[in-house]
Amino acid sequence: MKTFNRLKLWLLTVFVLISVNVVAQEDSFLIVSPTKIVFDSGGGSGSVNIASNEQWKVESDALWLTVEPVSGSNDGTVTVTAAENTSDTDRTATITVKWSGATETITVTQKKRGDYLNVSTNVMTFSSKSEPQKFTISSNTSWTIDKGDATWLTVEPVSGSNDGTVTVT
Repeated sequence: MKTFNRLKLWLLTVFVLISVNVVAQEDSFLIVSPTKIVFDSGGGSGSVNIASNEQWKVESDALWLTVEPVSGSNDGTVTVTAAENTSDTDRTATITVKWSGATETITVTQKKRGDYLNVSTNVMTFSSKSEPQKFTISSNTSWTIDKGDATWLTVEPVSGSNDGTVTVT
């Protein structure tokens, strides 16, 4: 009977130890913050914090957006770098953080470049017998030329959109 009681006690102890071991195992988790990033048109870098108890991988779906490091384990910080946006539209990319349990996504938006207007020259010199002179406008917006009180000048065209060539006589 003592042997039977000792066997029961031993089995109970083993059962408790196994139960404690099962309860002590951690559930897998992954927390990503922030889940949205916005860059201005000039580009730059930002950070994404990852809290996890597993290995993870990070990838971007856009060539203009890089992530570093591309993998890690447990907690870590990922640097997200956006190249300059020289287009006239906002752009969006998705960063995906993958781990054994699932995936988390981060939405990245980059603003379009601002309006700009560049003129090829800011000085023109005319003599009494001057030929017409030209200058170019490089722009992504509408423009208008105001010749002020210079009624002796002819400017064509006096307005336009985007790039253009202007003749002054």
